[in-house]
Amino acid sequence: MQPTPSPLVRTATGILAVVIFIAGLSSTDASPAATNDTCAGAMTVPASGPFPHLTPIIDVSAATTNDDPLLPDQLGDCGGVSGANLSRSVWYKFTPTVSGAYAFSLGPDTSTTISDTVLAIYTSPNGCAGPSTGFACNDDSGAENRSGLTTTLASGTTYYIVVWSVFFDNPIGVIFDVQLRVTKPAVPANNACAGALVIPASGPFPYQTPTIDTTLADETGDPVETGCAGISTRVRSVWYKFSPTLSGLYVFSSGTETATTVDITKMTLYRNNAGCGTEFVEIVNCSATEVGRAVITGNLVAGNNYYLLVWDTSPDHIIGETSLQIRVVKATAPTVTTLPAGSITSTGATLRAQINPNGVQSRYWFEWGATTNYTAINTARLLNAGTLLLTTNSAIVGFMSGTNHFRAVATNSLGKTYGADQMFYWVNNRPILTSPVRQPGGNFQFRFSGITSQLYVVQGSTNLAAAWADLGPATELGAGTFEYIHIATAGARFRFYKVRVP
Repeated sequence: MQPTPSPLVRTATGILAVVIFIAGLSSTDASPAATNDTCAGAMTVPASGPFPHLTPIIDVSAATTNDDPLLPDQLGDCGGVSGANLSRSVWYKFTPTVSGAYAFSLGPDTSTTISDTVLAIYTSPNGCAGPSTGFACNDDSGAENRSGLTTTLASGTTYYIVVWSVFFDNPIGVIFDVQLRVTKPAVPANNACAGALVIPASGPFPYQTPTIDTTLADETGDPVETGCAGISTRVRSVWYKFSPTLSGLYVFSSGTETATTVDITKMTLYRNNAGCGTEFVEIVNCSATEVGRAVITGNLVAGNNYYLLVWDTSPDHIIGETSLQIRVVKATAPTVTTLPAGSITSTGATLRAQINPNGVQSRYWFEWGATTNYTAINTARLLNAGTLLLTTNSAIVGFMSGTNHFRAVATNSLGKTYGADQMFYWVNNRPILTSPVRQPGGNFQFRFSGITSQLYVVQGSTNLAAAWADLGPATELGAGTFEYIHIATAGARFRFYKVRVP
């Protein structure tokens, strides 16, 4: 089918507009420095928590290093780090009411987006007037080059925490957000069998356990397990107890659908109806997901007592990777939601769906046709036995001009589920462009009406005698209205646009 062009729209551009826009940006659009850019504005961490305490997220893109003390590079893991490598610092202060070990993290358990940070702690007899004395320091704790440290603090002493970014330039797309997490680690209540955290017998499922800090957990009293393939280390364990009301297949996950930050976990499920201190019978050993977080599935009998034991596998304690949460699901047939189609062209479309395998390896496919009789079907695809809602898609060809119906279908050993019917339309229509609007920076914006979910490609030219170039797809704003913004179109006296249906 030949492309159908729309009437042409001609626009004029101007170099002067670009120059004015850039000058205005440098003077009016710059982000202000963070309020805690200096010691005087240091953000206070509550003396008594509650812990863990997460500070507000701060944009440090405009922060300076004014008022910063010398980097205590002789302390801890900051050896060899030069203060000349640091930029964009922010300050915090903390006066604990209780002496003891405290952990400070900028890692995956925070919303910090800077990929490389340095963190240092200071004391000062005269507050911000100094002199500052280095107390502790960390460059890379091991969590994606982000900083973190655990140290013992004295009650009543004020400590100043300074966080730096290891960036000097301002790369496009980088978000300079910092969030500090402060915890007071304690031995978890479920570190031993006697304190096993109870999973409700009847759910409701999926059930998410409370998040546990495993920093001070140990392996004392752990029963024997046969081990995971390729994983021999087991440290910092915590216990869970489950006595299901209903028999069936249950899935225990520490994966990405939980608040777990421990990098690689392992777990074993035991049966023990006699209680702690007696023999544990291993039911299921662990299997690792694609991200190293363990997921196990067990066929459990109502009324039996089951104990789930979960370990960290890193011999080294990594700040920012100490949180553990378990998600428990009673395995069922898949759940399926058919989503609207996308990328509709004259030769094909992308059909999409959200599918949860609900703990059992599943397969899914799409059915489509001119009516709900669905005369076409594509090849089934495999979904691993997870408990996470997944967005899937399949490119199809061979539909009819006009109305098209489709739905997603998924199946596993526990049943088959049909998603609701969805429709899309495809017609060879002629979109009409409205007059463009010149935006700051030499950009041009225009809109047109079209068919919902259909793909329209915008083409541009600076000279009608030259070839047209594809600029990209228009964006649907809803209700059949489409928009395209041509970025940075300076450099030509005239620009011409048209829209085609692929």
